[in-house]
Amino acid sequence: MRDPPGIVRAGSTTRADNGLEEGREAAGRAVPREADGGAAALREWPEGRAPPPEHPATAAASASTASHLTSLRRAPGLHGCIGHAVRSGDRQRGGTDGGLRGAVNQFADEAAEPGAVLRAERVDFQRAGRLLLEQVSFRVLAGEHWALLGPNGAGKSTLLRILASYDHPTRGQVGILGHRLGRVNVFTLRPLIGYVTPHHPLQTALTVREVVLTGATGTIELPPRRVATGAELRRVDELIGLLGLGPLAGSRWPLLSQGERARTLIARALMTEPPLLLLDEPAAGLDVAGREQLLASLDDLRERHPGLASVLVTHHLEELPASTSHALLLRGGRALAAGPISEVLTTELASECFGYPVAIARHAGRWATVAGRAGRG
Repeated sequence: MRDPPGIVRAGSTTRADNGLEEGREAAGRAVPREADGGAAALREWPEGRAPPPEHPATAAASASTASHLTSLRRAPGLHGCIGHAVRSGDRQRGGTDGGLRGAVNQFADEAAEPGAVLRAERVDFQRAGRLLLEQVSFRVLAGEHWALLGPNGAGKSTLLRILASYDHPTRGQVGILGHRLGRVNVFTLRPLIGYVTPHHPLQTALTVREVVLTGATGTIELPPRRVATGAELRRVDELIGLLGLGPLAGSRWPLLSQGERARTLIARALMTEPPLLLLDEPAAGLDVAGREQLLASLDDLRERHPGLASVLVTHHLEELPASTSHALLLRGGRALAAGPISEVLTTELASECFGYPVAIARHAGRWATVAGRAGRG
């Protein structure tokens, strides 16, 4: 059966020599060209792994990048409307307004593809002798909202950590906001990525407002003796309102529900106005009401910021916002299909991806699965 136009279906591929070489360059060390402010802390981290968001290296480096971020935020049109991406055949193409392209290109790799916010080419990732990702390729353009779908153990969260710059591929190439991973100071790059993970290691009873404010520094706790600026406080209030957290602004972290925590962490991730938002199972563990509030907030966020690109990991189709535009299906660490969601989420491909016969249904822009092949997607 022939795939519809626009779908990239995985097949046998040959690894590129430059991809293999870059993998060797990235392996066996931590983060290349670490920020000066975090160099000492970074040296204490085991070789071959990038420190997590809560590691002191990340916090130490955040101060050295503050002036750089300020200049990016002032770039004209950085957070304005960006033209819709279009596809032709199996290749994605898209344009951006001059603001975002100019801001990103201030420190971009010369080989970056115009309009591409994320680019993965033939990515392999191996850990403890096990190949977790194999030959994964796809591109995300500005204004696109991707879903990474697949069964447990498919490699979804692993791929998202690489896209967030917290791991490096063993082989292959990854481009993030115009940078090639392995040739960029990730401490400068990370504040431009809103990364939301359910494993947020907050130990103190901060309020919702305080948790959101930590997004300004990229730290888990509020830095001692640091005084927030008026602009930062106004941004906190704006995001709290956007995510529907107004009545909870003074509520403390231990008292929040799973859904309230998820929305708080999304607001925190948006403090630096990033052009890229990465979400790792944000609706996991939520009841129906909490899930629907979260998805409505994401749809509203995407409508208000049309230039934002996002990638959301889930293995439940019911957890996809209606604004999801594209999908990548992963199975056993390999990409099964990638492209516009209406062409990728079919009964045939979903059944192959999850290794079980399912039927795909869509209503009012939302997706659902049922057992069997009673219908066609």
